[in-house]
Amino acid sequence: MSTKKDLVIEGLEKIIELIEQSGDLREDVYFPIRDAMAQAGKLLEDQIKQNLTDNDSVATGDLRGSVSSSEVQVTKEAISVEVGAGRGLPYAQAVEYGTKPHTPPLSITEPGQPLYEWVRIKQIAGTYSVRTGRRLGGKAKQIDENRQVARAILLVAVTNQGTYVLTKR
Repeated sequence: MSTKKDLVIEGLEKIIELIEQSGDLREDVYFPIRDAMAQAGKLLEDQIKQNLTDNDSVATGDLRGSVSSSEVQVTKEAISVEVGAGRGLPYAQAVEYGTKPHTPPLSITEPGQPLYEWVRIKQIAGTYSVRTGRRLGGKAKQIDENRQVARAILLVAVTNQGTYVLTKR
């Protein structure tokens, strides 16, 4: 036995009339929300970049340059914007959060590899002229010094304490 029930909405005509009088709801409601979300994404993107700079976490600029915000996405459930960093950069998470003690491959201390380049750019290794500020020694000596310091950091700091000690200095 089925029972049919009717749903009656009284005043529907009045509601439709009020909506029609309000004009385009996209102009009044949707566009301001979408614009606010886009602005919030851009503000967060700028803050992340500033934090990397303030924390002295910029060596090559690749990580800072990877920070971006997406276009505002609209679905039935939400209006959202994504902000992220480090897409394609395997060290991004380690820079942000540090790592537990571990033993990465020794190859990261070779020229062109992350730890070596960090040592080179931060000018941690070598002897520098007080007068000119330039690094002393030939290219081969500089490469060897950078490699030695990178390996010392790898063996002492990363293996014993993780990268947290490097990111929070």
